[in-house]
Amino acid sequence: MNFYMAPGDWVTFGVTITSGGCTETIQYTFQAIQGPYSYYRMAPNPVNADLTIYLDEEKLKNQRLKSSSDQSIRKVIIMDRLGRLVAQQNYPVNTKRATIDVRRLFPDMYIARIYDGKNWTVMKFLKK
Repeated sequence: MNFYMAPGDWVTFGVTITSGGCTETIQYTFQAIQGPYSYYRMAPNPVNADLTIYLDEEKLKNQRLKSSSDQSIRKVIIMDRLGRLVAQQNYPVNTKRATIDVRRLFPDMYIARIYDGKNWTVMKFLKK
């Protein structure tokens, strides 16, 4: 099962188990948090035309981390608020800045999923 959430979002789902004639339902609740490996920024937000996602070199410097291919942008997926894919783009290794044309998107809130080759980072943006 896959589901996608932006940092701060909550999801609850139930799992029903039947065994030996007995049935039990267990509820699970999760909150998405922005992981410590998230070194990305997004601007402008809200956006009209071009959305730029980039590696926050200042955050890396403040945490005394060296920039590496683990902190690059390998893929960006844009989804609407219903989780439908509206755009995606792959990037070469060591890409530190990606600009995405969002002019064709309707005004609404969208989710950008950023893949660094190992982890996904989720960020929200508003299209004006």
